[in-house]
Amino acid sequence: MKSEGFKKREIKNNLKKINAMRTKTLYRCDAQKIDISRFPNFHITGSITGMKKLYYGKNALLVHCGSWIYNVSSEPEVYYNIAH
Repeated sequence: MKSEGFKKREIKNNLKKINAMRTKTLYRCDAQKIDISRFPNFHITGSITGMKKLYYGKNALLVHCGSWIYNVSSEPEVYYNIAH
């Protein structure tokens, strides 16, 4: 039987997975086709959590391409159909 401490840790880890700041990967060849540079972006060293909290909103759709993370919320098909 699992201990109470283990159960709490397991629940905490599952909540972290649910609330994780996720990005999808966009390959450079696909990025060129859709002209990814027209979307708002920030460097990969920036904070995804901070950018979502302060600027983009918690439901922003972010894709990672090269050294940049782009907010493609204005065109969700990029996030759902093109990015991996």
